[in-house]
Amino acid sequence: GVNVPEFKATTFDAAGRFEVKEDGTYRVQVRDLFGRTRSDPRHVYRLSLRKPAPDFRLAALPYPPQKKDAKDIAVWTPFLRQGETMPIKVLAFRRDGFNGEIQIAVEGLPLGIHCGETRIAVNNNSTLVLLTADETATDWIGPLRVVGRAKIGEKELVREARGGAVTWTVNDPQTEIVQSRITRDFILAVSGHEPAPISIHPSEDKLWETSVGGKVKIPIQIARRGEFKANLKLKAAGIPALDSMKEIDIDGKATEASLEIDLSQQKIPPGTYSFYLQTQTQGKYPRLVSTGLMTAEEQVKAAEDAAKLAEKQANDLAAETKKAMKMLSTATKALDEAESATKTAADKLAAAKQAASKDPQDEKLAAAVAAVEKEAADTMAISKAAAETKSAAERAVTDASANAKEAAAKQAAASARAKDIAEKAKPKDVTVTVYSVPIRLKVSAVESAKAK
Repeated sequence: GVNVPEFKATTFDAAGRFEVKEDGTYRVQVRDLFGRTRSDPRHVYRLSLRKPAPDFRLAALPYPPQKKDAKDIAVWTPFLRQGETMPIKVLAFRRDGFNGEIQIAVEGLPLGIHCGETRIAVNNNSTLVLLTADETATDWIGPLRVVGRAKIGEKELVREARGGAVTWTVNDPQTEIVQSRITRDFILAVSGHEPAPISIHPSEDKLWETSVGGKVKIPIQIARRGEFKANLKLKAAGIPALDSMKEIDIDGKATEASLEIDLSQQKIPPGTYSFYLQTQTQGKYPRLVSTGLMTAEEQVKAAEDAAKLAEKQANDLAAETKKAMKMLSTATKALDEAESATKTAADKLAAAKQAASKDPQDEKLAAAVAAVEKEAADTMAISKAAAETKSAAERAVTDASANAKEAAAKQAAASARAKDIAEKAKPKDVTVTVYSVPIRLKVSAVESAKAK
């Protein structure tokens, strides 16, 4: 069965093969071997007897970088940069004795993304499928179909892989159970603006040929981008016989290398294969990349300019708020004075009317009442106007304060964004895992055949 740390597929359900060598009556006993004694109607045993039906099922998983001596099982997202090669792990769940070869293909690939020929070998349960993005690949995200085909007798079985994923990162599977799950789709994302730090590929895209006991030399090209100048150690993988092969040392300035496989040392049987080169290296890598419209430097400058503009707008609105508050203070003072004058005029009017009521025939007193009434009406009009001015000033302060608060929030966001973009633009020390484009190799059984 399949039992890999990153995808738990174990079960307590027992299964086996029962060979009936002669007719007779047989007794099958089913019992709990886990020591459970609790009685529960949900504990139901189901026994199925059927003829073998050889078959298989597939699961496709993201394959995170395999760091040396690391124990963690990480959540990972299938993501391809321009010029990058990325592996997908495909697991085969074989049924009823099927142990044949399974051809793996990936369907639904977007323009500029390629997949090499892959198979799960006889008696094996997994393989890596390598996806490669052209240097001109464009932005894309969508589901892929990983399909397996196998022959059982004259019948061809075609099975589509289910997506699989780790639910959360586990630091050490020896101390914590890895939780895995089936996903609805297997999703791939492609960046059309971010190039891979390093690309490795053979000088020619062809089938390289040699024979049993022969040698083959394959020219390799290395493209470096950014600050990845460290020496490389390339390890060949994908064919079990290459596991013992020494790593290839590549100088940090080299853009070309040669891979030599001596089949007198690496005992590769006759057949057609696909393998790859793998390495890990350190370098400096910025998280901010150029887009189709702006370079990274232009993005930083644009963010800084936006932050400066937001700061100016915030300062202008803060000044307007201060001005509005000053006008409110003036209007409040004017209203207080107008209300005081209105009260004084009202008191004078009351006194004048009281005096006039004692001598209604006194024309001077009547004239005084009329004058005070006019004064009271004028002060009331002034007070009303002052109240309206204060109300307008209060609304102006409220609006200005809201605008200033919004502008301050925008300024803070713009400043934070400018800081974040500037930080992303700074190259950081990273360790990257690099896979080469798949290399196809044909080994002939004729020892006298010359390597091509």
